[in-house]
Amino acid sequence: MTESTVFETRLAAALGRYADLAPVHVDEVEILAAVAAGPTPGWRWHLPVFGNGLMPRLLLVGLLLAALVAAALIGTGALRSEPEPTGTAIGFAVPFEYSLPLDTPLRRMHRSSHAIVGWSVGTEAPSDIPTGPDGRGIPASGETHGVFIGLGEGVWGHGPSSRYELDHLPVEFIANLRDISRVPMTETIGASLDGRPAAMVTLTNSSGVDGTDIHLPASEPGSTIGYLKLSTPGRLIVAEIDGTTVYVLIWARSVDALEAWMPDAERFVESITFLPQ
Repeated sequence: MTESTVFETRLAAALGRYADLAPVHVDEVEILAAVAAGPTPGWRWHLPVFGNGLMPRLLLVGLLLAALVAAALIGTGALRSEPEPTGTAIGFAVPFEYSLPLDTPLRRMHRSSHAIVGWSVGTEAPSDIPTGPDGRGIPASGETHGVFIGLGEGVWGHGPSSRYELDHLPVEFIANLRDISRVPMTETIGASLDGRPAAMVTLTNSSGVDGTDIHLPASEPGSTIGYLKLSTPGRLIVAEIDGTTVYVLIWARSVDALEAWMPDAERFVESITFLPQ
């Protein structure tokens, strides 16, 4: 067997074994090691011969490697454009980084708060953070859909006869809203938020019934700075982040609008990375 034949036989065997791993793995070191090892017994695969010179063989190797690398990049999504980090919610109780989905019209609320931060879409400017003894409700009437991230401790809800403070544990937080505040929702299921265990429900209220809201905690215990309406369809996720309860509310004005908004909203929520405290 000539030197040329040995080279081509080893290369063919190496590429044959290596192709089983494409397109999720490309390692030129493994290819070279496989070529040096020679063919597996019983392997017979003949590459076309482009002459006896070294350059044609090197050209063939280069083309094959380029094809494998391109296939791997396409398969793993490395060539697809992904959004860069958009910003950091520094003023929130548990600061986090986030990335807005590409081409989204989401706009952040004008001011940040330790209790809540949000992004919305609508015909008017995004809601300000509510202020005053009771503040005002968010989202505003001209906003059509969005997402809020809020502090789940010191939150007040509406009971049968008076307001009450919601339990800060994620599952109990949701149970209070369902059982005491009578917020219509599905059964609680498991989820995750930035890799932490979470509880999740779908809010099914589309009637705008008065009292379906939660009052946001102020910096002083027992006081509130406004309220977040729960009178639209939405998805509520509650988790404990490094000892602090945080909730995420994805909302829209109708069930159909929520379904259309959910893919972008989920990408946004999945981009959230809470910063070390």
